Amino acid sequence: MQDYKVICQGVKGAYSHKFAIEKLNAKHIEFVATFEDVAKAISCCDNCIGVLPLENSTAGSVDDTYKLLASYDLNIIKKESLKVSHCLLGVRGARIEDIKSVSSHPQALMQCDEFISRHGFDTSNAPNTAIASERLALYGDKHKGVISSNLCAMLYGLELIEEGVQDAENNYTRFIVLSKNAIFMPENNAISLICATSGEKNSLSKLIECFTVCDINMTKIESKNIANTDFEVNFYIDIEGGLLDENVIRLLKMLSTKCRSFKVLGTYKA
Repeated sequence: MQDYKVICQGVKGAYSHKFAIEKLNAKHIEFVATFEDVAKAISCCDNCIGVLPLENSTAGSVDDTYKLLASYDLNIIKKESLKVSHCLLGVRGARIEDIKSVSSHPQALMQCDEFISRHGFDTSNAPNTAIASERLALYGDKHKGVISSNLCAMLYGLELIEEGVQDAENNYTRFIVLSKNAIFMPENNAISLICATSGEKNSLSKLIECFTVCDINMTKIESKNIANTDFEVNFYIDIEGGLLDENVIRLLKMLSTKCRSFKVLGTYKA
């Protein structure tokens, strides 16, 4: 994917930036302010792909990303995890006893909750870990720290006070790569779907029965409330299989009659 322009949220040093470098071998990277800006940018660019975090093994789902999947007509072309090791960073010369408060993305703060509580730090939210690092480098307050990456320490000239401050040693964030156009590859063996049930009695069990009847292995199902409704939900579902598999074709036909709405979010290699 070297020839694509990769759109990432934040600034240099964000974990999406790290993912783009390590997992996509990206050469052309552009940064935008928000997750929705990522979706908007790739919606009008045939030669762009976007990187967004989907979920973390410690802190759970990134709800903003799920909302964008429901509201934008984009295609998941890759889904892969990145090991995340958070660090406590401060201004040059700062020590851990100098730090009174830390800033970072809410997910990163959640992933380091035990460490933060143990040291009694106050917390504040930032759009992402790299922006928090950039702000600290700019304002230079010795009593403030950030939860970020060792890459940000190098990029912004910050003191690496302590490494591996996340609660779980094996801390992973799963990212998705989005494209305006679907990319079908012969090796694709996983599909993501979004389904909305009718709301009738037993509608969820009827939905799940479709997968059983078609002998499709469901690897994940997650529900998210639909905004401005009376607790209606979208079901985000991952399955094994390719779009040309007979059982998958049969399943998609069944879903078109059993669901109030559904769409294929993308196909990729698991």
